[in-house]
Amino acid sequence: MSLFSGKEQKADRQENGKSDKFKLPDVHIHLIIPLSSTIQFDAANFEQRYLSRWNSKMICKKAELPTEYPYRSEKFLFGDGRNQGIITYIDGPMDEGLLGICLNETKLLSPSSTEVLEKHRAHMLVEYLFGGESALERVRCAAKVLLTIIESNQSIGVFNFSGQMFRTKNWINSFFKDSKILDSLEIPALYFLFTGVQIEINGQYWVHTHGMEQFELPDMEIRVMSENEINYCKGLLFESICHNIENNGIFKPGDTFEMKGDDKIYRFKESEDLPDHPYGQFGSIEFKLK
Repeated sequence: MSLFSGKEQKADRQENGKSDKFKLPDVHIHLIIPLSSTIQFDAANFEQRYLSRWNSKMICKKAELPTEYPYRSEKFLFGDGRNQGIITYIDGPMDEGLLGICLNETKLLSPSSTEVLEKHRAHMLVEYLFGGESALERVRCAAKVLLTIIESNQSIGVFNFSGQMFRTKNWINSFFKDSKILDSLEIPALYFLFTGVQIEINGQYWVHTHGMEQFELPDMEIRVMSENEINYCKGLLFESICHNIENNGIFKPGDTFEMKGDDKIYRFKESEDLPDHPYGQFGSIEFKLK
């Protein structure tokens, strides 16, 4: 059995001479990094690069843990004394279903990005396990591990499982042209690295997020009638979500929100359940004009 089950972790605990089962909660931070070629992951080199970039230690050691992949794979435990997780290297391509989601996004970027991704040869997983007292601390830790790994020449980008979105390495590097913005890992940078914004049309334009469960918060959504309002909606989501993260989930159904300099006042309401389009563990709240 894989140590990561996709929904929960299970382990044996010895207590008063008896074996007990307990669950380690899933914090929903699961990142997939496609690679252009197969590699030998060097844990010692990762430690050195992490220390050089973040000026702090992250221990990374190979772990003899069972895997369930049809390709050669290796697992490595990482930890800094507070946060712990697993890096898994798989000597083969990622799941076809997840690859399809990634390809849909790269088509919006460039044909070359799509071609590189289609031909990827291997991939890595970063799975945060436990340790951080706050969701923001856990996300920052995962971001540091991720950004250290994708420095390698073989890294193509990252798929955020909870956020249901793919970011190419070139997109990350070009978006954060000022390395200080990325390396500071302030909330706006984490928003763009961990949160996916999707737009769907069904009579209305439905603009909504995925991935906020990584911050232990509900996703957000807004519906508008005009395509011209989409960019406004994206800005509204960005401003409100960053404020919500910074204030530990201050927004609740019934609260109101207004962007600075705007004359529109929105009220939050609990979103309707959509069985064919589920949100994360903490559901979703919707903007409605007051």
